Amino acid sequence: MKRVADANRETEQHEVLSLLHRWKAAQFPDTTERLAASPIANFSERDLLGYFQECDFSDIHLELHIDVRRAPGLPWNTFLRSSPHPWAPTHGVIFEQRFTHDEREVLEQTLRPTVETGSSAMIYRIAYLSAVKPLAEARTPTRTVAPND
Repeated sequence: MKRVADANRETEQHEVLSLLHRWKAAQFPDTTERLAASPIANFSERDLLGYFQECDFSDIHLELHIDVRRAPGLPWNTFLRSSPHPWAPTHGVIFEQRFTHDEREVLEQTLRPTVETGSSAMIYRIAYLSAVKPLAEARTPTRTVAPND
């Protein structure tokens, strides 16, 4: 988003794109450094598979599902009380804390029709992983039995 906003510096879209970038950056990492530091975004499906292999799991099965669907339409107030993931602040909190009144008006005019009509696409990324962790070698307890006298 930052690259798109920067590439449009000389256009009338720049202000809106910059606001959209600030909004998204409050929810997701927007730089290489922030991406590397983010526990929800600093790994790939290959890394996930490697972690399980390093921990001696076997019979590993990984399915990566990526679905692009039309976003459901939401009432604006519901949207403001929602967030894209548990660690992100709600959209309403982001708007209140990070934008001026005028910037919030521009964002609402830009986003509200799309949110309420559900005319944007959402990308769902889910990795399903199953594996078997071998049990430690079964140990037979040793016990000393005293002979009967």
